[in-house]
Amino acid sequence: MGITRKEQHYILKEFLREISHISDKEYQRRVWIRGEGPDFDEAVCRYSESADFILSESMAYGISEIQLQILLDFHLNYKSFWDENDLPQLFIDTPEWTKITFLAKEVLKAFDSTKSLLESVMCFMKGHLETKLVSKLKWLEELLRRYDIPILKRLGTEYSHPTQQRTSVRVMPGKPYSPCPRQQNPYIVHIKNGMTLDKFGKVVPSDSLEALIPSDEFVYRD
Repeated sequence: MGITRKEQHYILKEFLREISHISDKEYQRRVWIRGEGPDFDEAVCRYSESADFILSESMAYGISEIQLQILLDFHLNYKSFWDENDLPQLFIDTPEWTKITFLAKEVLKAFDSTKSLLESVMCFMKGHLETKLVSKLKWLEELLRRYDIPILKRLGTEYSHPTQQRTSVRVMPGKPYSPCPRQQNPYIVHIKNGMTLDKFGKVVPSDSLEALIPSDEFVYRD
């Protein structure tokens, strides 16, 4: 099942917004530390879910070779960081995290988020002949092989739909110590066709509190 323009726009927008959050320490202090929104663990989950699509299907999103290299540099550094760090209260002012925020800003600059992302995608697809697409695909395969991108580790347990791509249910155990009240008890994140749903089945921003569905209020919507 192919991705629609609406789904593509949502995934790209949420992906760049997530990277924007990673670049912004004031947001992190307000949301991750003071608990005004989903915490760092949930940010990691959201990013990894979007990164799966973007990195594996970069051509479909109109990502240039330069953009992909900058994105990969950020991605590998960020993944290495989150594997070893959990609490933003402890790492937010460290040189290591400052480097991650700088790399996130470089990604945003490379993608020029003031330009319509869908416009970029359409221009890219219209402007390349089949021979150039084949050449770019070979280059991409070589680049991914050289970087040896690992399968992204996720927190909680994710159940993917057997036939519908980009559709999954992520079950999270809850953390009593989380600064975000919605994450202190078990909750669920439901993604359909790459878009995050609330408990009523309505599409919502992936970083919203509505995206965290209390387990006892979850109803699966096929």
